[in-house]
Amino acid sequence: MTIRLFVDQELEEGKECLLNREQAHYLKNVMRLREGDALEVFNGRAGVFLATWARSALRIGAKCEVFRVSPPKALAFSLFQSQRMSWMIEKATELGVTHLFPLISERSSCRAFNDERYRRVVIEAAEQCRRMDLPEFGAVLSLEKFVKALPSQFHWCYGSLLALSGAALPGAHVNGYGYIIGPEGGFSSTEEALLALHATPISMGANVLRAETAGVWCCAQ
Repeated sequence: MTIRLFVDQELEEGKECLLNREQAHYLKNVMRLREGDALEVFNGRAGVFLATWARSALRIGAKCEVFRVSPPKALAFSLFQSQRMSWMIEKATELGVTHLFPLISERSSCRAFNDERYRRVVIEAAEQCRRMDLPEFGAVLSLEKFVKALPSQFHWCYGSLLALSGAALPGAHVNGYGYIIGPEGGFSSTEEALLALHATPISMGANVLRAETAGVWCCAQ
């Protein structure tokens, strides 16, 4: 399979794109490309272009795939341990989530979100799964502030132990679904009451899922 690389630059046929040290190392020492070898490049907004490798630069060739946007789907998640959160964000990207909203709730075990780190996770996952667009990150907000101003382009649902086991999602929604998942320990009773006013409670089954598992469950719906 042809290597696909994300470059955050404008792409057009005949242009030369300089790579950073990390990208050059990856192509040369990890993927063992030789000068003149072909690969594909994308920037998350202009489709996919053929390119040839020349040391620390790429010569951009013809466009080989027209840009397409993933169907809308959002995941809002209370912050938790970074390694497991990285795994969830990686899988969310592979499963086509278009918007990621990090939240701080009453029981959040973590209160910091490293934007640069998780952007790298998203880029590597998009390269691997050959996705053309990248999920967008929202600003870190409190759960209360987020829920009171939910992005209106989604039909919002939240995982709730109070929902009936096996409760189905509502019918297809033209703008896609947004899912809100709680931290380890779940939502507090106050948060459950707030969520119930603004979103649809859904069951994820009889078992209590870890935060990252709940996130992937939502992404796969």
